[in-house]
Amino acid sequence: MTVTPIHSGQSEPTLDELVATLAQMRMVEKNAKERADAVAQQIRERVQVDGQQQVGVYTLTLTPQKRFDVDRARAILTPEQQEMCTVSTIVAAQAKKVLPPVLYEACQIEHGVRKVGVTRDV
Repeated sequence: MTVTPIHSGQSEPTLDELVATLAQMRMVEKNAKERADAVAQQIRERVQVDGQQQVGVYTLTLTPQKRFDVDRARAILTPEQQEMCTVSTIVAAQAKKVLPPVLYEACQIEHGVRKVGVTRDV
């Protein structure tokens, strides 16, 4: 992915300009997501049947979201099947609850790019 640099005239942008631009872009992104979510909800309300349909030049697809439900699996599966589906593993959320913060921090690694947060202080 190529990022287009932000320039103020002929010079490199200042940090102030970069931060202000990022804050504006994040707000636009947030507003666009909220609007897209609202439009998707309107579509869900109008289209009651799952599946695909042509809408103009678009293919609209509605599918139910499903997740594996452990309680339902316990009710349906035999003990042998349950055993085949069970694994013992370290879970980060549980580790964070029970370990001292310094030990939990020691178990973390950095990955990916650093997060950039922007809040307005006025």
